[in-house]
Amino acid sequence: MLKVLIADDEARVCRLVQILVDWEALGMTVTGTASNGLEAIDLIQAAKPDILITDIRMPGCDGLELIEKAKKLSPDLDIILISGYAQFEYAQTAMRYGVAGYLLKPIKKDELADTLEKLGEKRRDRAVSSAIVENLRQDSDNSHNLLRNRLIDDLISEKLAFPSAEQLQNEYGFPVLKGSLQVFILKMDYSPENFHDASMQAFKNKAEEIFSSSVFTLCMNYIFQFH
Repeated sequence: MLKVLIADDEARVCRLVQILVDWEALGMTVTGTASNGLEAIDLIQAAKPDILITDIRMPGCDGLELIEKAKKLSPDLDIILISGYAQFEYAQTAMRYGVAGYLLKPIKKDELADTLEKLGEKRRDRAVSSAIVENLRQDSDNSHNLLRNRLIDDLISEKLAFPSAEQLQNEYGFPVLKGSLQVFILKMDYSPENFHDASMQAFKNKAEEIFSSSVFTLCMNYIFQFH
């Protein structure tokens, strides 16, 4: 559910916005209301809403100032402005600050619902796109790690004898510069029957953490592999 914060110095406006639409049907929930700009800033920090619906002029914090501060606190926050006809030009200026849309008073049910529905769709599409990009990045990272780890396997099995810098770069994704190649071997003495897989995995992770933090400052690239 997307979280919505409503900010208006008129309590009746806050209440009106709350009752005009079916929030559950929109996949949203009202996480709080604020009666002034400073209170809205505090609630943004505490509740971390996805959407802010705010009057363009409120006591305690100018509308543009509120937008600027809110965006600094939460760059992904989407903002819908409420304004009167006399403030239309002011609202246009506010739109340049990354405001998602605005509603003119008196607020109409259909306009509010339509604005929220479109904004909700955009946020969900954005979330899906971000998830796809992240999955692709993880797949790429995993493929890259598998490719690099194959270098160790091929060296140990003697499938690879004297690789060139080009071969290491192109076939194994392991760029090298002129210099030294150092191999470290950590041998562990333990009885496999006394360790569960989870325990061994924790040990591997810790060993890699220790080695990585040490060698990272000493070389441009490294591979850690457990056999």
